[in-house]
Amino acid sequence: MDLSKLMFWKRHDVHEAPGGSTTSTGGNTSSPGVQINQGNADQFVIKAIGFQGESDNQDFESSPIDLKMIKNAVNTEPYIERAVLTYSQLLFKAGYSIVSNNDDAARYVRQRLNMMSFATGTPIDILFQQIGQDLVTFSNAFLIKSRVDSSQLGGIQAQGVFDTNPVGGYFRVDPSTIQIKRDKTGAIKSYQQQSGSNTKKFKPTDVIHLYVNKFGGDAFGTPIIQPVLEDVKLLRKIEGNVTQLIYRFAMPLYQMKIGLPQPGMQATEREISEAKTAVEQMNADGIMVTNEATEFKAIGAEGTALDASKYLQYFEQRVITGLNMSMAMMGRGGNASDADSMEAQVHNMVKFYQQTFAIMIENFMFNELLMEGGFSPVGGEDDVVNFRFKEINTETRVKMDTHALNLYQGNLITLQEARQMLGIDSDDVDTSQMFANVIQQPNAMELVNAKLASTGTGGGGGANTGTSGPSKSAPSGAAKTASSTMQPKNQHGTSSASIKESLDLNESSNMSRTEEHVEDYQKKFSEIYKKYSSASNDVCERNEKPDLILPLTFHSIGKSLKATTAVQMGLGVEKAIRDSKVKDFASKKLTTKLLDDKIDKTLKKMFKDIQRRLKEAKDDVAAKRAAFDAVEYRLRFLAVQIVDKAYWYGYVKACGELKIDQVYVNFGKSEDREDHDAVINTHAFTLDDIPAYNSYCSCKIGIHKGR
Repeated sequence: MDLSKLMFWKRHDVHEAPGGSTTSTGGNTSSPGVQINQGNADQFVIKAIGFQGESDNQDFESSPIDLKMIKNAVNTEPYIERAVLTYSQLLFKAGYSIVSNNDDAARYVRQRLNMMSFATGTPIDILFQQIGQDLVTFSNAFLIKSRVDSSQLGGIQAQGVFDTNPVGGYFRVDPSTIQIKRDKTGAIKSYQQQSGSNTKKFKPTDVIHLYVNKFGGDAFGTPIIQPVLEDVKLLRKIEGNVTQLIYRFAMPLYQMKIGLPQPGMQATEREISEAKTAVEQMNADGIMVTNEATEFKAIGAEGTALDASKYLQYFEQRVITGLNMSMAMMGRGGNASDADSMEAQVHNMVKFYQQTFAIMIENFMFNELLMEGGFSPVGGEDDVVNFRFKEINTETRVKMDTHALNLYQGNLITLQEARQMLGIDSDDVDTSQMFANVIQQPNAMELVNAKLASTGTGGGGGANTGTSGPSKSAPSGAAKTASSTMQPKNQHGTSSASIKESLDLNESSNMSRTEEHVEDYQKKFSEIYKKYSSASNDVCERNEKPDLILPLTFHSIGKSLKATTAVQMGLGVEKAIRDSKVKDFASKKLTTKLLDDKIDKTLKKMFKDIQRRLKEAKDDVAAKRAAFDAVEYRLRFLAVQIVDKAYWYGYVKACGELKIDQVYVNFGKSEDREDHDAVINTHAFTLDDIPAYNSYCSCKIGIHKGR
């Protein structure tokens, strides 16, 4: 019976050799692939040429590096253990995804791995982590395949390719127990595991060998911690010498001198013996009173002992450098900028391990599973399944996800390609459940209909209209209302982002009364003030739904504030250039992301508070109005502070580009000097480090101290 007919996921027109037409499965176009099975697998094996290794014997060989010594070093040496744990933990810190152009193939691999997790009792995620740890520790990892009858796969249909039975599970073994037998060309003939007096041989097709740092002609990868072992031994030897030094000179050695050098005053043997007996019988905290013929003297290092701190520091740094770590990553503190630089270097090393891991898992594990399931990963691009690690740096990952979104929105890639970049299945996507269709468009249309109804231009035919369909003016009225909703019109045009008012908020800090602050805010932020007031009137007076009004107001106010901060940041850059007196300087475009994030975060909290207060107010108009009034001051404080802060943010960033490493804060009479540093590092600072420190802060920044 041909079991392949039962495989519903298998392509029905698989080509035995390249050159056929393309096939299609589930809407995914597939390039012709080679179907490899147990009958023809040997036909695709290419024998090695050239000589490998240094000897002609064909016995089993162990790693030339003592892997048991490496294992003991990890278990006993804190420096090495910390480095190995750091790299191992970072490998799977952000997780991974299994993706393919053919989602059926990816789902099949995940299904096989899930069944293995259940059957072997070891979750596949734990197995992957163990493989990663072996790669970091030994630069080698070995998996032994356990083959089972297809009836033991829980209903999953599979046929063996490299053996009679398909793979049922993978088991990790200690790399230090593995030996490899090769022929003179380096082709692997057999694997052997030796543990104590027990020995077992395995066929090459039943073993997966993952490795890094493998030199030509070698059968094993070379552990990267091998060169560090001698440095660690030397460091420990020096530490032992220091321990002896401490032990020797921690407790002083006393000398008791009996007698005087003058003639007739020398001590006799009896006097010396009596003094010795007295000292031995004396209490530990006792004292001895003697005449001028007896003298006590404490003998110690007396300033002549060797200072070993520099030697310890030097060899410790050799160990840490050899492990590609830093003092900060070892938990020893250190310079912040150095720590960030070293973290990036460690991340690069981790990504190298991840890339190697993914390549070998895809080729040695996934491909066999796919061929057992009837897929064609060899020569067929669409059937290839990728093991893709997620970005371990959160900030970089967000940027990559945003980049995929921008490519899709810019019409450069399809929705399927965008989802694949994000590691999400790309077929059978129900686009009707996406945000735009579920939330955005219905909300916008509901708001449009509400406005049309309030202006008497609604399309629904009522009892007074005498019609059952939309009026002739409805289409144009709806389009006009939708346009004004999405792009509100003001005195500056249809884009609320165009702010043409002159903003010089530094003078506002001289105001002392709240009334003057409010009046100044209403003038300089008239657009924001009007939008907030309009939202209050819509909800309180016109009884419109807050769920429609608040999100639109949040977006509109945020957009206006962000545009204003961008303008102010540019003015700050111009001032920095003037202060530096540099004539020819082209500043690169600065990002406003930090400022935008602060605006979004503050506004989100504010509008959530309004929404909560409105729910408590229910239908009480006065209480609803109070909900808006009680929160308005927070919007005022945000607007005044963030614009001022944007100005000085642009100033400091521009100074950094101008190679000015430090700028100075002029606090004036402000009490902010108690909580903030007067010197700002232009290459490492946060928004909290720069003015405005509060809503009406008068602090300023200059290039020269005290000015």
